[in-house]
Amino acid sequence: MAKPTAINKIVWALDMRKIILSGGPSTGKSTTFELLRENYPDAYFVEEAAEIVIKNELEKQQNDSNYVPTMPVTNYKDFAPLVMAQQVASEASIPEDAELVFLDRCVIDNLGYLAHNGIEEFVQDVHRHARAAGYTIAFFCDWLGKFEQTEIRRETEEQGLAVHTHLEAAYHSSTVPVIHLPAISVEERLTIIHSTLASPNL
Repeated sequence: MAKPTAINKIVWALDMRKIILSGGPSTGKSTTFELLRENYPDAYFVEEAAEIVIKNELEKQQNDSNYVPTMPVTNYKDFAPLVMAQQVASEASIPEDAELVFLDRCVIDNLGYLAHNGIEEFVQDVHRHARAAGYTIAFFCDWLGKFEQTEIRRETEEQGLAVHTHLEAAYHSSTVPVIHLPAISVEERLTIIHSTLASPNL
């Protein structure tokens, strides 16, 4: 296979559609993301960076009982750069010829979590990455009115709703178009996404 030229890379970047799925914890985001994976088998999927980091930290603790994992609920200031580094690495790994990419959260989400935790130190760097990312559109899952804690999601319901509010503000202050997915069934959410992606203007 011929080595891609600079022109080819530019054309691929212009043709690539980067579709973000976001929303606060326990909004059905992950369930919707998995259904997208089933319905778009030819698309490329980027996993949630924070979840990757949390799993890595917990695995380190399992392998070393003296290791204190860096977790978002206990030490977000140290957790934030780990997530950002993972996010940038994950997005850099997207194949250049991918035409349709779905992202479980993206760089923009970091702005919401930084605001929620009152951290300004990394904001400018995150904005720089967000501007360069070339996202096409974001689908934002609305609050469902119910909350479940998991090993990964350790926030209280009150904390989860606060995170959701900060994430929503981060997306609406960005330059990326945002479409809300209301508190309806995951199948109905998929219909909204599918009809939006079918638009010739997207």
